[in-house]
Amino acid sequence: MVSAPPSAFGFLDPEPATIEIRESQLVNGQTLSILGGNINIDGGQISADRVNIAAISRANELISTATALELESNAELGVGTRK
Repeated sequence: MVSAPPSAFGFLDPEPATIEIRESQLVNGQTLSILGGNINIDGGQISADRVNIAAISRANELISTATALELESNAELGVGTRK
């Protein structure tokens, strides 16, 4: 696990970067949160008590709190696809 200021991960850039996840597994009883631009999950399996996935088009649209993910009122919500 990595911890650093949000700017170190590019969260203040105008356009969020793509997140790629390949051949990954998560232990049950854990929470997985993925927040970014386009999100691609390939060849993995997600099984967790809680999974938060949010793909956003611009910086500052998504606010992560201790209990929820909140979209700003003018944010655009996209629909993903499952392959």
